[in-house]
Amino acid sequence: MIVSNRRVLRPFHLVALVLSLSAAACTAQQQSRQPPRGGQPPAEALTACKTLQQGDACSFSGDRGSASGTCEAPEGRPLACRPANAPQAGAGMTTTPSP
Repeated sequence: MIVSNRRVLRPFHLVALVLSLSAAACTAQQQSRQPPRGGQPPAEALTACKTLQQGDACSFSGDRGSASGTCEAPEGRPLACRPANAPQAGAGMTTTPSP
């Protein structure tokens, strides 16, 4: 009887382990999409607008994919390429993942 209980528990433990690892992977993936600490734009976004002016069209590619948008400089911040699909200021940046 004890042996049969172990056989029943093994698949249960395996399923629990797989679900735990999946949840951890999802959390890590979400955290990797967070904007850089300090709220600063990525270096690629800054470089994209280095020779441009506020309101000019821009694009860049980085670790999180490619983005197109407009050069913007919120008060007290450097001029940087703000992706067209970015959320409102302070909510982070969204980009299209690289293939």
